[in-house]
Amino acid sequence: PEDEDSIGRWLVRWEGFNSEELDKVRSTYDSETEGLTLSILMPVYDPPISWLEEAIDSVRAQLCGRWELICIDDSSTKPEITDLLDRYAEEDERIKVRRMPSNGGIALATNAGLEMASGEYVAFMDHDDVLEPEAVYRMLDAAVSGADIIYSDEIIVGSSLDEIIEIVARPAFSYDYYISHPYFVHFVATRTDIAKNIGGLDVSMSISMDVDFVIRLIECSSKIIHVPVPLYRWRTHDKSAGHEKINAVMSATRNAIQRHHDRVMNAASV
Repeated sequence: PEDEDSIGRWLVRWEGFNSEELDKVRSTYDSETEGLTLSILMPVYDPPISWLEEAIDSVRAQLCGRWELICIDDSSTKPEITDLLDRYAEEDERIKVRRMPSNGGIALATNAGLEMASGEYVAFMDHDDVLEPEAVYRMLDAAVSGADIIYSDEIIVGSSLDEIIEIVARPAFSYDYYISHPYFVHFVATRTDIAKNIGGLDVSMSISMDVDFVIRLIECSSKIIHVPVPLYRWRTHDKSAGHEKINAVMSATRNAIQRHHDRVMNAASV
C-alpha cells in the first residue's frame, strides 16, 4: 500500500515500535485488564500446517498476555498436526490441547473446548485465521465494563494474510438489525458463564450454528459492546464451496431466527 493509503498505514501501525516500547505497551495492557482472562477456543481439523502455525503464532504474539488458547483436535488425520499442537503446548503453558476420539464437527469440538475454559470470557477462532496483536487487549478492555457480549470489526483476506480483500466495519449493536441480518461474525467474545449456561453451540446444526449461538446469547444478555477496530483476519478460500452452500446457510439462519421469535413469544414469521 502507498504511504497515503490509510489502510496501508494502519497495517504497519506496530512496525515503528522498538522492543522497549512494546514492553511498555504489554505492561500497560496487562495492568489495565488485571483480573480477567480470555479463553480462545480453536477447533482444529486438518488445516494446512502453515495456516495453523500462523493462527497459533498470532495468539502467542498478543500484546496482552491474559489469554489461554484451547486447541480442540477434532480427530485430524495428519500426524504432523498432532506433533505441532503438542510442541506448542510444551512451549507455552497457556496453550492447552484436547483430542476428540472421533471427528464430531465444529459445534461438538467447540463445546468440548468450552468445558475446559477457565477464563472469565471466551472467544472463538478458526484454525486458519489470525488475530491482530491488540485483539485480546481490546476485548478484555471492553469486558472490564461488565459486557456480556463483545464483537469487533474484521479484515477479509485471501489465501495470503497480506491479500487484503475488504475491511469490514460493523455498526454498533442493534437487536432489530441483528435479527434482520446477523451482521457480525469475528471476533466475538462472551462471558464464559453465559456460554456454558445456554449449553454452548447446538450440536444438531452443521451450518449457521454460530448465528444460532449468538442469538441465544443475546436472549440472556443486557450489555453488548462493539469494539470498532479490526481485530481478526478472516481467511477466505475456495469461494465456490461457499456459493454452493448459500441456500443451506440461508435456510439454517432463517430457522435459527424463527426459533428465537418462538422462544421469546414474538408473533413474527421469518
